[in-house]
Amino acid sequence: LSAGAARWCIASPRGLGAVAESAGLAIALGYGGLQTVRALETPGGDDDRQWLTYWAMLALLTTLEQWARVLLSRVPRYYELKLLLLLYLVHSHGSERLYRVVRRHLRAALSLIGARRL
Repeated sequence: LSAGAARWCIASPRGLGAVAESAGLAIALGYGGLQTVRALETPGGDDDRQWLTYWAMLALLTTLEQWARVLLSRVPRYYELKLLLLLYLVHSHGSERLYRVVRRHLRAALSLIGARRL
């Protein structure tokens, strides 16, 4: 990237941002994957639902991140904030809480255009 373009790009974190990005990947994929396998190996479906919700919310956030890269690049400490969000998703049922918020807003948007309810 040219020097002028680099300031608009979040693809190359530096310093603490690089550490936060690596830790975020380890948490999102490593810890999330391990807990998903554990959930699949236990009887019952509550933990399965929790981790399915986690992966759905992670996919949504990753997609939104790709679309908003330039805007997010202007957020100070972006990678550190992203790490905190990932920690929230894997602990305290954060992904389920986020899912409920997304679902409520999606239902409201669909009702405005007259679509069927979820």
